[in-house]
Amino acid sequence: MSAASEAMRELEGAPEAAPQPLPDQAVLSLAASRGRYACVTDLHYGYEVELELSGISVPSQTERLTQLLLELARSHAGLVILGDVKHIVPTPSRRESLELPSVFERLCAAFEEVHLILGNHDAGLRELLPPSVHLHPSSGWRLGGVGLFHGHTWPSREAASGRWLVMGHAHPAYAFQDRLGTVMTEKCWLRCALDPEGMVRRFGSAPEELIVMPAFHPLLTGTPLNTPDEELLGPLFRNGLAASRSAEVYLLDGTRLGPPQPLPARPRRAGARRGARRPSRPPERSSPSGRAPPAARGRRAPRSGDRSDR
Repeated sequence: MSAASEAMRELEGAPEAAPQPLPDQAVLSLAASRGRYACVTDLHYGYEVELELSGISVPSQTERLTQLLLELARSHAGLVILGDVKHIVPTPSRRESLELPSVFERLCAAFEEVHLILGNHDAGLRELLPPSVHLHPSSGWRLGGVGLFHGHTWPSREAASGRWLVMGHAHPAYAFQDRLGTVMTEKCWLRCALDPEGMVRRFGSAPEELIVMPAFHPLLTGTPLNTPDEELLGPLFRNGLAASRSAEVYLLDGTRLGPPQPLPARPRRAGARRGARRPSRPPERSSPSGRAPPAARGRRAPRSGDRSDR
């Protein structure tokens, strides 16, 4: 039996210890017989390229992301990435093609093992990786008592056989509103109950809970759970086997918020009467070209993530 096969058998037979989020980080620490493994998701190397195409100038985040990952090697023997290493789809951008091979060479030198579950943004990534990276399909695998998969597809029966099921892809976040109506969004963790009967019918087993991880990329927040008509991505949510509305929400600093609470109605301006119509803009203020003034034509940052799985 090869050394890689022996390592995989040791990982699969690891004791069932609960996954532990690291304080103030989008990192889950997993216990295995060979040591602890740091689990991250949704790195989205190259996200700033899309921002640049939308008119938003952002410095490259490649070195910042890589250093954050390398710091985890001080306390973890292995690294597990739940997918979406790169951002541009379908094929890697020129920047990604140039930078990602050296990124993974550095990661493989720092960690004893690097495991990667392919995400929906990772087409063409395989050719950029060194052979020492352990590749897994999007449906995932199992590390001890923890099933791991990306989230845009169904988990495998192996992943669903774990005591805990962990996914990325959804970029969970929580929106806060102050008394002036200003809305701010923060990343969050989700602990979701799973429909045991539905899971058993489909997979033959039912994990105790589903853990949804926040995106690791520092510039990505995600989908606010407590805003109208928002739902998390992935077949587990779309088919009713997991419900985000009844999930337990935790911020990265460990604050427990409980189930998502909808944002309050935005406060009305002082002196505004209920039902009063706002005066129309005077014609002389419109742009001579007939187009909206420049301030009204500001570009919005693109939404990240492929929503084709809805």
